[in-house]
Amino acid sequence: MQPTIHHLPLMEFYKSAPWPLSFLGDYKLRTYIESHKNVPEVKAALSRAKAAWIPRDRLDAYAVKLDKDAPHARLREVTRAVFGNGAEMLLWIPPSRPYYNHEGSFATNAQFTKTLLFSSLLLAPRALSGLISYEAERRLLRAAGDNAKYFEDRPTGDIIRFDNPKTLAPWGFVYPSRTLCDLAPVRDEALGKSSETLVNEMKNLLADGLQRLQRFAGPAPRHPDLWYALAPFLLDWTDSTGADAGRNVLSPRAACEQWLDDFRCNAGQSADASGRRDVIDILRGRLDEPALDLGPMPDDLPCFLAKLAIAGPAVSVLTSLERIWSKGDRELARRAGVGAIDFVQVFNNPEGRRILKKSRRDRQIPFWMAALDYCVSGNVQAMFDEYLHLLHSSGLDAAEAMARLNETTRLRAGSVTAQVQRINGAAVRFRCHYAVSISNQRSTDQQAVERISNVRDAFNSPFWPFMLNSTSIGQEGLDFHWYCSRVVHWNLPANPIDLEQREGRVNRYKSLVVRRRVAEYIANTPVAADGGDVWAAWFGHAKSARRLAANARSSDLVPYWHMPVGQARIERFVPYLPMSREATRLDELLKILSLYRLAFGQPRQQELLENLLCREFDAAEIAEIQRKLMIDLAPLNYLHAASDPIEIPADDTAIMVTKSFSAHEDDANGTFDINPFASHDDQLPGAEK
Repeated sequence: MQPTIHHLPLMEFYKSAPWPLSFLGDYKLRTYIESHKNVPEVKAALSRAKAAWIPRDRLDAYAVKLDKDAPHARLREVTRAVFGNGAEMLLWIPPSRPYYNHEGSFATNAQFTKTLLFSSLLLAPRALSGLISYEAERRLLRAAGDNAKYFEDRPTGDIIRFDNPKTLAPWGFVYPSRTLCDLAPVRDEALGKSSETLVNEMKNLLADGLQRLQRFAGPAPRHPDLWYALAPFLLDWTDSTGADAGRNVLSPRAACEQWLDDFRCNAGQSADASGRRDVIDILRGRLDEPALDLGPMPDDLPCFLAKLAIAGPAVSVLTSLERIWSKGDRELARRAGVGAIDFVQVFNNPEGRRILKKSRRDRQIPFWMAALDYCVSGNVQAMFDEYLHLLHSSGLDAAEAMARLNETTRLRAGSVTAQVQRINGAAVRFRCHYAVSISNQRSTDQQAVERISNVRDAFNSPFWPFMLNSTSIGQEGLDFHWYCSRVVHWNLPANPIDLEQREGRVNRYKSLVVRRRVAEYIANTPVAADGGDVWAAWFGHAKSARRLAANARSSDLVPYWHMPVGQARIERFVPYLPMSREATRLDELLKILSLYRLAFGQPRQQELLENLLCREFDAAEIAEIQRKLMIDLAPLNYLHAASDPIEIPADDTAIMVTKSFSAHEDDANGTFDINPFASHDDQLPGAEK
């Protein structure tokens, strides 16, 4: 083969992804190879190039561990970073400020972030999206103890359904009981407590309600399914509290009746909506029975209701909606029910099923109950409060926010095609769900815009995908900052401005880094007692950080665009090979970027920049030149020492941490690293994180 194809070195294809010949897609190189495959020299070379094609049979058996077996050092390192401490077990990003202690995978990944990767070649985003998603499936398959083939069709069908009259228990998930919503302050003030302690507190507070439910525990045969479904309804149905006309709030029973009527009229837009209406008729019929007898009350019903009060999907969604869009809107309850059903779909996809299967392996409980336990461990109320606040900040109303929730939880997985080495072997498809890609699409402009918009909205949600791989199309004009603070430069850009543009995608208004810093700053501040927008109140409280400005003027950038204190950082990850061109290019790019900022605002900038570059100043000399000559256009600066005990790092304005894998803990020149990765003896030398 010739060393270049249309002026692009073949080595660039080889370095861009593992098994590169399988992921060439529509590249002209693939056409070139196809047209010359019968040339003896080319045929022999392709036959010998086993490492350039995917090992289909091993992948099909889920036998390839990317972090160990991939013939690509950069992919191995990125895989370790992307999955953190078992992040494949997460269905949403842990909230920045939990209301009680995280548990399970949420506790071990409390600072987990989504990953934004940039590549100069389309080959890498496509390959990495398929391979990283494969690795997520492989890990979940092993955790659940399942046996399956990757390239076979996967089972379909929901494990938690709302259109089946024979399984009514999940309806307890989607009814936003007013009685349970009113217990929100107990959960909101549980910072530092375990979920077990909180469940016990809720059970005590539900004692009166449980006493009212005893009237339905008659001599009839046991009906636990009906108990779980109807108990949240019955708590409101039997509540004698009157309406609050001043706040336009119905009595609990009237609210229950209106919810049943409203939900039956508009049960959502999904295909099973008619089945939901049939179930609503069944539930309403049972509630209207003058002598309802459900048989003996299940022993775990108090615990079930306590968990619903803490993290029931409908209870949590309604609480968030009312906090952000006010309690006076009676349509919010119905929206909460539909939104809860949409949210539950994260458990119905194959990956969600395997996570629940792992969590219930040692317990004989149904999937819907395992899903409720998962919601409790993941602080689902805190997650909804944070996500819906962001949607409200972007200008969405309650209806639009619920539509966005529907779209992000039901995002259809994409796929990428890979070729195999076998003669006449059929191409295979990799599913893309944990990681997805955006790039220049071969479609109409409108189709491309819609896909990019849908992927961006999903990535800017707490749910999957957790990794977005992009070409240059994603480095300008698109924001990916709501749940991402890690930028991977798979290939270094051609100029320093592109480097800054890439990292600017996650350094925006109310970004993940900003919110985590605000959460640190207000760590012991309770949730507002007025029942309003939690995060709006916390951002308001964090305005006090403006006093840290070096002059008397304050700035509206704090705390919304920048928070001057806290440990959260944007991570720059540059996985380069030792002795490669990237090893020196990164230092050059950062140096040029520093000098560019120095020359900015000066006359004849290009000449000044060229003069500074040719003089080969060392770091100390550049710092001195910057101190004396640079025109500072920063909207605010921060004191490095203040009377306040909060420490402010000297390099804080960048909110950036860079650490080379080759730096040791005792290296005085090594920069601070906040990434909690376990050390690996075979880590890639020279990579930067």
